[in-house]
Amino acid sequence: MAKTQKNIYLGVGLAVVFGIILFFVIPRAIVVPGNIKIISLRPDFWPGTLCVAIIVISFFLVLVSYYEKQVSKNPPERLTSSPPIPVTKSFEIVKPLVVIIGLIAYYYALEPLGIIISSILALFGLALLYGERKFSTLIPLAILLPIILYFFFSKVANIPLPAGFFFS
Repeated sequence: MAKTQKNIYLGVGLAVVFGIILFFVIPRAIVVPGNIKIISLRPDFWPGTLCVAIIVISFFLVLVSYYEKQVSKNPPERLTSSPPIPVTKSFEIVKPLVVIIGLIAYYYALEPLGIIISSILALFGLALLYGERKFSTLIPLAILLPIILYFFFSKVANIPLPAGFFFS
C-alpha cells in the first residue's frame, strides 16, 4: 500500500479515535466541579484541547496526503533525471527504541535536574535524533520553550513543577 494511502487511513483513524475520546471518554472519565470559573483550570480543558489539536492535525494529514496522491498520479515533468538516493532503513528501526530509552531517562532526570534542564536536554536530543541540524533555530527553541512553559505552569497556572537542584 502506498505511503499516501497509509497516511490517509492514519489521519482518518486518529480523527475518529480522538473524536471518541473527546466526546465520550473525557466527559465520562473526568469529574468537573461546578465551581470552577476559569475554563483553562478545568480538569477536562487540556485533555480536550489536546484531542481537538490531534483531530485538526489529522485532517491536515488527510488533506496533504490526498493532495500528494493526486500529484503523484499526474507528476510534473522533471528537467533532469537523477537516480533516487538510497535510504538506509536500519537506523529507522532503532529510533523508536532510542526515543523510549530517552523518555525513561527524562522521567528519572526530572527530580534531580528539574523540569527545565531535563526538558532542554530532551528537546535538543529528540530534535537531533530526527534530523534537525539548523542549530541557529534549535538551540534557542530548546532553551526558551521549556523555560516559557515552566513559568507559565508554575506562575500563571500555579502548578508546582520540579525545579531541580540548580534552581531550588
